Amino acid sequence: MAVQNDLLHTITEILQSPWFTIVLLPLGYGMGRLIQHAITRKMEGKPESEKLDQYHKLVDLHEKLKKAGASMADLDALRAHAFGEVADNAITVAQTYTTFAQRLVSDYEAARDNDVGLLDGADGELTQAEMNLLSGRKAAQADDELATVIATKIRGMDQQTSQALLQSQAAWDSFRQKEALRESLRWEGGSISPLMANSRYEALTRERIAMLSSEEEGGDGQTDIVVVSPKTPRNLFDIVELSVPFEKVREWLGTPSYQHGRSCQYRYEETQVEISFDDNNAVKEMVIALIHGQVYEGASPAYAVDVPLGALTLHDVLAIDDNLVVEHFFSARTEEVSVRGRMGPPGAWTPFRFGALKVFSGAGQLQDTDFEWDYESQKLLTDPKKVLINWMAFGSEEFTGFSWFIR
Repeated sequence: MAVQNDLLHTITEILQSPWFTIVLLPLGYGMGRLIQHAITRKMEGKPESEKLDQYHKLVDLHEKLKKAGASMADLDALRAHAFGEVADNAITVAQTYTTFAQRLVSDYEAARDNDVGLLDGADGELTQAEMNLLSGRKAAQADDELATVIATKIRGMDQQTSQALLQSQAAWDSFRQKEALRESLRWEGGSISPLMANSRYEALTRERIAMLSSEEEGGDGQTDIVVVSPKTPRNLFDIVELSVPFEKVREWLGTPSYQHGRSCQYRYEETQVEISFDDNNAVKEMVIALIHGQVYEGASPAYAVDVPLGALTLHDVLAIDDNLVVEHFFSARTEEVSVRGRMGPPGAWTPFRFGALKVFSGAGQLQDTDFEWDYESQKLLTDPKKVLINWMAFGSEEFTGFSWFIR
C-alpha cells in the first residue's frame, strides 16, 4: 500500500512539472499522430494493392487474348468493362445458350425415343458439333414444312393472289437469311455460332408457318385447316416388325391419319404407310407407298436393296436373288407387277415384296409407273430397268394388298 502511494505521488509530480508541458506532452502528441498516420497509410494501401493485383491479372488476360501490351488507361477501361457490362453479358449469353441447348437436347431425346433418326450415330451425351448438326437438320425440317404450307395455300388461290404470296415469300426469305447471318455474327468465333444461327433460322421459319397457317382466306372470316405432313421415319422397317402390338406402333408413330378396320395409314410428306394388324391386334404387314415426285431414302424391308424408293427399279429388285420371278395382277382399275421373296436365317425369315402399281384412273398422289405385259406368254415386255417401283412391303406371304389411293 505504501508503494502504491509513492507511485501515485511520483506521477502527480511529473504531471505538475513544467517539463511535462514543454517536452512530454508534444512528444506524446507526435507519437500519436505518427501511429495514426501509419494506420491510415496501411488502410489506404490495401485497396491499392488489390487494384494492382487486378491490373496484373488483367494484363495477363489481355496479353493472352490480344497478344499485345496495355497502358494503365487501357487497363482502367478494361477493368471497368470486364467487371461491369461483360459480367452481365456473360450471364445473359450463358442463359441463352443453355435454353437453346436444353431445348435441342430434349428434341433429340424425344426423337431418339420415337426412333425417327434426327441424328444418326449419336450415342450418349451430344457434343457441340452434334448439336450444331442437329440444329441444322431441324432448321431444314422447318423449311420443308413451310414449303408444304405455302404449296397448300397456293392451290386454293387465284393467280394474282398466289403471285403476291410468292413475292412476299421471296422478300421474307431474304430477311430470314440476313437475320440468321446477323445472329451468326453475334456469336462469331465461338463453336456455338452454328447452333445459335440455326436456332434463329428455325424460330423465324416456325413463326412464318404459324402466321400463314392462321391467315383468313376471303372475307367471310373462315379459315382453312392446313395439314403439314412430316418426313417419313427412315428406320420404319427396323422398328415396326411382325407381331409388334398396335399400342406400341401408336406410341412410336402417333395417331394415324386414317384408320379402317384392322389397318391404319400414316400420311407423310414422301410416302403413305399402311400397317395391317392380325386378330391379336399385332402387326401383320406394312406397306410404304411412294408419293408422286418424292424419294424415300429409308431402309428397305430386310435391307434387301440399298437403292432409295423413287429411284428403285424392277431390275434392282430382281438382282436380289436369281430365283425371284415377276408376278402379274390385273383388275378393273389397276395393273401391277411385283416380286416377292424372303431374307434372313432359316426359321427367322422376313418376307418382302416390291411392286409397280399402275392405276388407270383416280390414282390420287401415288407415284406414276408404267410397263407392258404380254398376256399370251405371261411375260413382262418392258425392260425391268425402265419399270419404277412405287411400293414396298414386308409381312405375311398371303399378301392382302393395300389402299393405293392417296389423298
